Amino acid sequence: MVEAHAIGRGCARPAHLGDLHLIRDAYALITCPHPVGSSGLTVPAFNLTALLDRAPKVMLNVQSDDYGVIEERSCGCALERYGYTTHLRDIRSYGKLVGEGVTLIGNEMLRVLESVLPARFGGSALDYQLSEEEDDAGLTRLFLCISPRVEIKDEQEVTALVLRALSESSAMADAARAVWQQARSLRIRRAEPVWTDRGKLLPLRVQSRRPRS
Repeated sequence: MVEAHAIGRGCARPAHLGDLHLIRDAYALITCPHPVGSSGLTVPAFNLTALLDRAPKVMLNVQSDDYGVIEERSCGCALERYGYTTHLRDIRSYGKLVGEGVTLIGNEMLRVLESVLPARFGGSALDYQLSEEEDDAGLTRLFLCISPRVEIKDEQEVTALVLRALSESSAMADAARAVWQQARSLRIRRAEPVWTDRGKLLPLRVQSRRPRS
């Protein structure tokens, strides 16, 4: 976080992708159930408290728009020897993705991007990203960015798989799928997923809206 600087450091002997050590002498981190919009879903949202008197900002149970798993684990890396035994993993944002007037909670797409697509077409979760953008007419379009390293013979098969996976996920996702399918909102783009300036890959990327004239 810009306000908190480093909250975790990468584990040298990770048990999971994105396994971090919490810098627990500088920050306390707990989870609290957080309802996501009107979806009926609840996630274990991170609540962060700064502990040092020289912290860049006073923070008391500040939610960072992230959620995940906090656990105590012995990994044997150098950070553990310094007392950093609290691990963070499966860190995700509970922000929403909106397309064609339909709100789809990110959790519904994460499974498709991180599990369904790599299992069928190859690559890893780092090769797929869903981007929400506005076209020239001001309509919201969804682009599934797939790394050129992944061999795709039929792009229509990819679209069909995504829509089918959503239809099987939940009633809410199926409703979104029906609208997207009718409006043909989902497009395939052969390009590398875009990383943030801070070196983070967001599976769900929302482009800034252009100012209206």
